[in-house]
Amino acid sequence: MRAAALLLLLVVTATVYAGVRGHDFIIVDDPAYVFLNPWVMEGLTTPGVLWAFTSFDAFNWHPLTWVSHMVDVEFLGPEPEPQHLMNVAFHVLNTAFLFFAFRRLTGRDWESLGIAALFALHPLHVESVAWISERKDVLSACFSFLALWAYGAYAARPGVLRYLLVAVLLAAGLLAKPMVVTLPLVLLLLDVWPLERAGWSEVRRLAVLFLEKVPLLGLALVASVLTMAAQQPGVEHSAETLPWLARLGNSIVSYERYLELTVWPVGLSAFYPHPGWLPVWRVAVAAVVLGAFSWLCLRERLRRPYLLVGWLWFLGTLVPVIGFVQVGDQGMADRYMYVPQVGLFLMLVFGLSDLTREGRLPRTVVVTVSAIVLAVLALLTRERVAAWESTETLYEGALAVTEGNSFAHFSLATVFLIEERREEARNHLEQAVAIHPDHAEALNELGNLALQDGDPEGALALYLRAVTSGAWLFEAQINMAILLDHRGRLAEALPYYRAAAKLEPYHPGVQLRLGSAYERRLAPRRAAAHYRRALQLDPELADARDGLARVRARIPRRSKKRGSGPQSSAGSM
Repeated sequence: MRAAALLLLLVVTATVYAGVRGHDFIIVDDPAYVFLNPWVMEGLTTPGVLWAFTSFDAFNWHPLTWVSHMVDVEFLGPEPEPQHLMNVAFHVLNTAFLFFAFRRLTGRDWESLGIAALFALHPLHVESVAWISERKDVLSACFSFLALWAYGAYAARPGVLRYLLVAVLLAAGLLAKPMVVTLPLVLLLLDVWPLERAGWSEVRRLAVLFLEKVPLLGLALVASVLTMAAQQPGVEHSAETLPWLARLGNSIVSYERYLELTVWPVGLSAFYPHPGWLPVWRVAVAAVVLGAFSWLCLRERLRRPYLLVGWLWFLGTLVPVIGFVQVGDQGMADRYMYVPQVGLFLMLVFGLSDLTREGRLPRTVVVTVSAIVLAVLALLTRERVAAWESTETLYEGALAVTEGNSFAHFSLATVFLIEERREEARNHLEQAVAIHPDHAEALNELGNLALQDGDPEGALALYLRAVTSGAWLFEAQINMAILLDHRGRLAEALPYYRAAAKLEPYHPGVQLRLGSAYERRLAPRRAAAHYRRALQLDPELADARDGLARVRARIPRRSKKRGSGPQSSAGSM
């Protein structure tokens, strides 16, 4: 009976998500992660794997995720459909692994099935599954749930090999997405309940169990350091615009909003703009709600220990992404709840189970209401999956449920630019700038439109706003440089060429332009250095080869006369 119920759940989950088959790539992150990433599009190669482990691309260090995308392209092809279906397959597997993990940990079949069902069908998880770039979510969760399962076996019969299996699975999860750095502390919570290896008040025993997790925490620390290094540019920019008190207020409110969306998952958005400074009353209300839940869980920690375990699971696993350290302009994100929400499901399912066991709730009522809730969640999830059909449907939906969403406006503008719907694109770009006057990407695209309209001075003004916004956008720097150069203002263009080269040091075209600029500035040695660098990056670049030949002819040669000292370079240019 239980096996049949699990199989039914897995089939329903796959059916609910089947709508992704016709979905396209999303222009946010998918280009960098898949279809415009040359390493990924080469498929599974040795240089590609080496790049995956050494790259900080996309402000992240997640080599296993890169390799996963490479495997997709190698064996399934570059089209979006099979990659979408692979994400669904991982989600279905994760549902099964979560069930088996909790059954191993608790010995309770139906409760484990209830947690797995809520995980499988809740609409907050659609973003992690329907977005190809969120392979890191489903992949890291896969290894995390397997680690929970393995830890249950280790706790039952401790041994070196079983511990090593837990460590290997944790390491794999960290290599897929470093958000799982809190997993060792989750294991410590599970030691209290349901494994009962220590009680809440057994400080000495808890200390011993904490020391047992030190090697696992060491792995998490290494992943954290690498992730902070990868995200440092984004962190620095966010810190300039978001004071820590604003981030703290948003973090408190975000916790409360995640609770709301768990209970009432409507009005979901692909992007929630950061609210900046929130009203004090709003932060206070959220703090009171969180405090009330915390007080209840602490009060019931002996009689219903799963409440405190689930609550701390929810609070703790969200810490890496709650916004204390702000990267990007989002205030919160559905995808961040993929693993943390399990803690809330744990509280709900075991709470209902206890109330039913105690006779406070009739079993038939609980079963009936549970079936209705799961059916409603499945319908909402199916509807949410449809919203991810394309970038246009996704961000039009975001604009319908959020305010001041410059990111959604810019994302729609990008789609319309690709489709050559210039006026619609211009409208959304202007709205993005109206909301966020320093939106460098939108200002840069408006500059491009002005240039196409035959207004170079207007384009220069827009590019200047983009390069002085603090965002350090490569496209704006190079566009500013090229336009100034074409208008005969080479001396003004040079700093922007240099800034572009600093932002994209492996871009052969920028090195070529720098070589040309220095050649025209009569600095042949510097020109030669940039032409050589361009050829190192692209040996087939004929213009760089020709330029190098020209400037070499203009560089005076040193006298090789025996016995002579260093010759004067007064004749050099």
